[in-house]
Amino acid sequence: GARDIKDWTYTNATVVFNGSGGTFNLANNLTADTITQTAGTLAVPAGATVTLSQTNAGKDLTIGGSGISKATGSDSTLTIKSAVSIIVNQPITSASNKLNLTLDADADAATPASGYIYVNNNITSNGGNITMGGGSGTITAGSGFAVGNSGASRGAGIIINGKPVNAGGGNVIANGQGYNSSADHNEGVYVNGGGAQIVTSGSGNINIPRTACNN
Repeated sequence: GARDIKDWTYTNATVVFNGSGGTFNLANNLTADTITQTAGTLAVPAGATVTLSQTNAGKDLTIGGSGISKATGSDSTLTIKSAVSIIVNQPITSASNKLNLTLDADADAATPASGYIYVNNNITSNGGNITMGGGSGTITAGSGFAVGNSGASRGAGIIINGKPVNAGGGNVIANGQGYNSSADHNEGVYVNGGGAQIVTSGSGNINIPRTACNN
């Protein structure tokens, strides 16, 4: 059966989700030096407000395994924070009511800023708000940016690669800032490939600020 994640804080430790096809309920906050998801599903319970936070300033936080799913019940809120970048390699989805989702890169507000968001799979919030940005404060439209990295294949702050980000009627904020104004491919937000889009419906709004580059 599913295993509940308690309100855990790990210092100088790695938490690995590797249950073969298993489910881990994100019932409480989890903070660790490094968080690795190699198998299984991270499930967001109904009505939950939880934060998944990686503090290691030398590693990205990657969503792998079978991704993150909200399958039942009332609206929930999930915040994913990384001291560096956030890589979404598997879906983050809600099939029942809203999943309000925040992706917060460079959450330690390092100087110079460096922490991008790379979306390689579907994000579907089923009417929940999707907020993508960075820094240690509250991310709002035009405040709190994910920032491109000089070592990345692109210097964009937010990359949507081949898959949609769909709020389904919720609002979307995509605060991205390129790394270097003098180099190519240093967009604030880069949407790449067939199927890649940032979309909502109905009364939902999409806010993508026009930003200068970091350097």
